Amino acid sequence: MNRFLKMVSGVGALILVASLASSPLSAAGSDQEAISTPDNTSQSLTQDTDHDVMRIISTKSSSFAGLYRDRDTGKLVINLTDVSQKDVALQAAANVLGADRISKEGVEVRQVKYSMAQLKTWKDAVSQVMFDTEGVVAVGVDQVRNRVFVGVNDDKAKSVIRSKLTELNLPEDAFSIALMQFKDAVGLQDNVRPLIGGIGIATKNSGDCTMAFVADRQGVRGFVTASHCTDTPATYDSGKFYQPYTISTSTEVGTEEIDPGTNSQTPSCPSGWKCRVGDVAFVKLKSGVTSSLGKIAKTDSNLNIAGNYNVIGTRIAISGEDVSVIGSKTGYHSGYIFDTCLTFSGQYKSVNVQWRCIDVAINESDPFVGGDSGGPVFQIANGSDIYLSGV
Repeated sequence: MNRFLKMVSGVGALILVASLASSPLSAAGSDQEAISTPDNTSQSLTQDTDHDVMRIISTKSSSFAGLYRDRDTGKLVINLTDVSQKDVALQAAANVLGADRISKEGVEVRQVKYSMAQLKTWKDAVSQVMFDTEGVVAVGVDQVRNRVFVGVNDDKAKSVIRSKLTELNLPEDAFSIALMQFKDAVGLQDNVRPLIGGIGIATKNSGDCTMAFVADRQGVRGFVTASHCTDTPATYDSGKFYQPYTISTSTEVGTEEIDPGTNSQTPSCPSGWKCRVGDVAFVKLKSGVTSSLGKIAKTDSNLNIAGNYNVIGTRIAISGEDVSVIGSKTGYHSGYIFDTCLTFSGQYKSVNVQWRCIDVAINESDPFVGGDSGGPVFQIANGSDIYLSGV
């Protein structure tokens, strides 16, 4: 995509994150070790599964309306329409996110007006409007504010969306609309062998991007990057990848193997569009290319590699939690999850694509630039040990 997202309303640059909530990839430890996602969410990228973690929790607790980490207090906040259902909701959340992250102590319960089920239903309704409403770029559930969030790129689209909400008979106080815009930029990176996460890669049609991480998929060694970094997004095209950015036979490192388009996970996709969960693709390594499983590059202020992060597992990041990102053009960034499971629509390389269930993180450091797309998103566990959270 070669662009980053900025909120005009002043909350900083946004990172689009394809969550690893349902990844079948092994990406940790040494070549003999492997980690996987929790059993209740581990599925193939091409299999049917509900990637929306908050929706999964809401099926077990009807009053559940989201949870997030309060940026000021550090407390976990759980939204409920009925606070007497606290224990049921906490158990449902623990079953999905892990009991080590959810406890009755230190959790703040907040009573809100709308349940997650209601907000998701309204979000899905507005997501369909995106197809024929110019200027609407993102739709999601803002758990902090108990609203459906709609991102638009101009005031005209904002006005149109308000009219659409009236036509759909949706409650005005359940929505927030904000201006968003894209920016473009450029940069460089060196040859790195063995391959590790965070380094620069390129394709003939997409230009420069970032490798998220090396992974094994069903016994095949490869790496993961963003689908929009491939020659044709959300399409299997056997495109070649190169590292570093120079396109030549000697720098070829892999061939796209998995980049699904519309399937049964993404219903209600109009003719002429591709709708899919997650902006992610798997690239099979070229024979003879060396790689290191479970390693993400650490960088200094000059973008030199200064050691590695060690992947010890995957972890679903929730709203308000800290995350880190490595981009091959600009290096290390820190930020936090702003919202989860948003829907984005747009045209990428002449392909109409709607990306569904994309998490968004706010970058608190320097802006991202073109070429940072596809980089690893992670949470630091301790020192150099990290949990992968997305791409």
